[in-house]
Amino acid sequence: MNIFGFRLSRIFPIIFFIIFLCIGLTIYKDYGATTDEWIQRKTGLFTLTYLAHFFKIEWLLQGAVPIANPEIIFLQWPDRDYGVLFETPAEFLISLFGITGADIYFFRHFLTFLCFFIACIVFYHILKNRFNSWKFGLIGTLFLILSPRIFADAFYNDKDLVFLSFFIFATASMVRMILRPTYKNCIFNALICAWTIDIRLMGLVLPVFTLFFFCLYARNEGIKSVLFKSLTYLACLSFFVVLFWPWLWHAPLENFLIALKNMSNVRWGIPKGAMSFMFLGGTVSANRLPWNYILVWISFTTPILYTLLSFIGMITIIGRIKRLAFNIRASKNDIQDLIFLAIFICPISAVIIFNSVLYSGWRHLYFIYPAFIYLATYGLFSFWQTAKNYKFGKFILVFAIIAPLSHTLYWMIKWHPNQHLYFNLLESDWNKSFDMDYWGAASRAPLENIIKNNPHGQITYFDFGGISFPNFALLSSLDASRLELSQSEQCSDFILTTEQNSRSQYLAKKEFKIFDELIVDDRVVYTTFERRQKLSDDLIPVVVNKPVIFSNPNTRCFLNNAWSSTEEWGAWSLGSHSELIFVKPESAKLLAITLRGLPNFNKQYQELKLCINQNCMLKNIIGGQDTEVVIKIPQEIQANSKVVIDLYIKDPIAPKKLGISEDNRLLGVGLVSAVFR
Repeated sequence: MNIFGFRLSRIFPIIFFIIFLCIGLTIYKDYGATTDEWIQRKTGLFTLTYLAHFFKIEWLLQGAVPIANPEIIFLQWPDRDYGVLFETPAEFLISLFGITGADIYFFRHFLTFLCFFIACIVFYHILKNRFNSWKFGLIGTLFLILSPRIFADAFYNDKDLVFLSFFIFATASMVRMILRPTYKNCIFNALICAWTIDIRLMGLVLPVFTLFFFCLYARNEGIKSVLFKSLTYLACLSFFVVLFWPWLWHAPLENFLIALKNMSNVRWGIPKGAMSFMFLGGTVSANRLPWNYILVWISFTTPILYTLLSFIGMITIIGRIKRLAFNIRASKNDIQDLIFLAIFICPISAVIIFNSVLYSGWRHLYFIYPAFIYLATYGLFSFWQTAKNYKFGKFILVFAIIAPLSHTLYWMIKWHPNQHLYFNLLESDWNKSFDMDYWGAASRAPLENIIKNNPHGQITYFDFGGISFPNFALLSSLDASRLELSQSEQCSDFILTTEQNSRSQYLAKKEFKIFDELIVDDRVVYTTFERRQKLSDDLIPVVVNKPVIFSNPNTRCFLNNAWSSTEEWGAWSLGSHSELIFVKPESAKLLAITLRGLPNFNKQYQELKLCINQNCMLKNIIGGQDTEVVIKIPQEIQANSKVVIDLYIKDPIAPKKLGISEDNRLLGVGLVSAVFR
């Protein structure tokens, strides 16, 4: 059919993707930053710094003298073994265009979306060619786009969604290589596969799939031809993997094996097995997941329509495996069906069989989602072939597809930009049963609401989940300077909680009231509590040359462990170990603490060991007298970082034992004041 001389098969896809691109360009700044983004940025920056020194790129060096052995730069970063194919070009463009502030993250979100947008175009062509229909190509691509969690992650998840995008590129080139086994296609597929591996090492599954299906279905090429083309593919793949991963340059095999080993281990800097997650209302260990963990997550977080269609498509293809699996005369469509079936089933099976470590959901397996949608499109195609044989079959099927798609689209628009919190109707209490905003992307809104409703003065808040800090980067410099992330809930006027992190606790506290709630799909995601009586503005935050007087009850926020109630002069340490916590002010070099000893007629002074971030000094505090102890702040403690002061008392004693009073508490030293200088 033609409209004004244009074929619908051409004009509709163009209009579809123009609309999708315009939507992306309109909303990409709406999403929050995540806890992993700044880590990903640093990984890219370290590699960019290495390249600047290695190639002596003057404008990137910014006047620095090139290092003789630039590979030592990598030794400063523990995540040097992560792939950097996306991160390094992104940081290069940020430096090239002079992008600063919040625009850095917005630009990265734009690049992440751009990768996904191009991947959708490639995915459309995969489906169009397979089903010989531009309509099914668009429907399948619409399934991919109208997948709420995938859609949201396509703007900020530069790990898994960029990997998903490149996995689509690599799968398309793999299919092309298998169906048209030329040396040119072998080399091109090796390049795309290498790029995918250099984003995430999980891309190593691609050579396995490629060689298996290539050897299985290209045997009519002849054994010799298959062998040489396979070797060409592997040689080019190895070369390209090293070429686009600078960390491998000075020790290709050794460093690659290190990366491979690290991929199989937990990388959160905690003992293996110590990380746990919410799952079906209970708690599970990251490396001891239930066998159905991945299946439940996929079933609950994807639209039910796609799951049903995918199941139909999978069963249909499996029913034909006996005829297809080892048939070298299998059609191109049959081969492609088996490839996508394997891409979906094999990683899930491996996770279940080998009890693989997964973090908070199934994002590590997002790369199989296009295969899942491929199977769903196949299931729809099968239904369509049957529906054509009935009078109202087509009409009923069209309605059965449009109705749930419309509901999904409505949900995504209504709860924008929090589509990553999507759960389908199979799970009603998801905010109590699963980890929700584990990367903190949705915490941008609570922070902005605090700022909006408190336009003047300093604001202190405490985040129980500890995941909102990346969104500081999206605030204006003025707002970010006013909002202080406290190290202690007692030091904060606002408390950010979730259902799992003390929301019920603060509902019961009379000194707090609900200030704001982020609600998605009628479930509470975040609750912000506000202190009914604000902390003293002249006390917090701590600044240089302004003493903190511990007779003020508000200073309780600095007394982190084992302290008495506030008295008219200060507070006593309790037991043999007490702890102070401050946030280091800008330019502070010294911390002076005024202490007093307990009057003790049997002993003239109290022996004290005082440590600041593990740097310790000994001091004797004379009983009944105020003594100022001046501590040099270690240089490695940066401004706005936590400063921890541990006080170890050799012989705490009860006043009752000294005959001073009836007080049975074991007291150490009295804390009068503290001041940064």
